[in-house]
Order: sequence, then structure tokens, then C-alpha cells
Amino acid sequence: MDVVRKCGQPTYTSQREQKVVEWGDIPGERIITTVVIDDWIFNFGRDRFQYRVLLKNSRVWKIESLDYGY
Repeated sequence: MDVVRKCGQPTYTSQREQKVVEWGDIPGERIITTVVIDDWIFNFGRDRFQYRVLLKNSRVWKIESLDYGY
């Protein structure tokens, strides 16, 4: 995976399933799907920030900067 190749192995990982409601093409139509959310935290040491990378169905969805690493 590109993220691991660029950042190394994450320090922490977790995975969960989440239901998502989307609107269909027909007015009032709701489509409920289940997505897999992976939560990875990368720790780059005391002098650098940690980062959380959230992947939705194995694609980067959100990147958050956290506090300094350890």
C-alpha cells in the first residue's frame, strides 16, 4: 500500500465497520451501505507530530495531525 511505503508501518491500527446512508436517484430513496474504516496512527518521534490516517474501504479518506510523538 502506498501509505505504508511512504510512511512506514503504523504504530497503532484499528478497524471497524460503519453504516453509511446515502440518497438514491429517486426522491426519498435511501441507500444504506457498510464501509470499512481503518484507523492508523504514525509516530515519527518526539520532535515531530504524530498523524492519524483514516482509510475508508482501503482509500485514504482523512488525515489528522495529532500531538508530538514519543
